[in-house]
Amino acid sequence: MRNDVFEALLYGSGVTSHGCWSKLDHWDKRAIERFGQMVVEECAQVIENARNVYTLEESAARLRKHFGIK
Repeated sequence: MRNDVFEALLYGSGVTSHGCWSKLDHWDKRAIERFGQMVVEECAQVIENARNVYTLEESAARLRKHFGIK
């Protein structure tokens, strides 16, 4: 799953920006990648459930609320 967007998010979160990634073992790295996949799938599900019902702005607000982000 590691693509440019995921790499940028890892860097922005600090996981790879300070050499942390290289210190993680295979299982830790896999868990972080799996977590990213699960977040994307959860987002896709929320958006699919909201299609044709809410505006883009409302869908974005619902997605943020779903994850507890203000």
